[in-house]
Amino acid sequence: QKRGTDSGVLNHAVKVSLGNGLQAITKQRDGLTITDEAGRQLYTITEDNGLCSNNVAHISYDGHGTLWGVTDNGIFSIAMPSAFSRFTSYEGLLGAVQCMTDFNGRLYVGTQEGLYRLEGKIFKQVGDIKYACRQLDKLSGSLLAATSNGIYRITADGHITQLSTTDATALFVDGNHYYVGETNGVYQVQSNDNSYKLVAEQDRCTKLAKDAAGTIWL
Repeated sequence: QKRGTDSGVLNHAVKVSLGNGLQAITKQRDGLTITDEAGRQLYTITEDNGLCSNNVAHISYDGHGTLWGVTDNGIFSIAMPSAFSRFTSYEGLLGAVQCMTDFNGRLYVGTQEGLYRLEGKIFKQVGDIKYACRQLDKLSGSLLAATSNGIYRITADGHITQLSTTDATALFVDGNHYYVGETNGVYQVQSNDNSYKLVAEQDRCTKLAKDAAGTIWL
């Protein structure tokens, strides 16, 4: 087989079928990519997330759940699909995780570095929400995120609106309004006009909950 002269890798991509419409494709000097039946990239596998070398010369699927590969730094095998997945900064998820929820069929994770959404096997930051995201809750078909830069609202189609700018330390949705803990107290906020009403002067509230009798706890 003809090899390149710089890194010992093939000059052309190697593509193998993994079944169920999935394919593994070598990327010149950049590991592997896994695509779906439409050819859309789902995720990549490189040295950053465990591959022994980005210079992959050949790959082969054994038909029983294992993808084998040859590199300039040894042989690898990858379970396809794996029973265990790890999502770290190598997969785009930055910062200590604070909260997590599903919304509109997607997984959203709030960390100390912002709000992220799982796309395929990679996490991508949601808009410009790069502030500590402490809690997530759903309101009227949208997702609310309590961050150190206020409350953000994300609609099902991905539109983002910043509802406040004060550090939000807690969040709880209750019908057509929600409660938010801020640095100088806890407020009840109406979703229709975003009007605020102070309900407790307790500052730095970190958790809000409602019991069966309808009492809000801080």
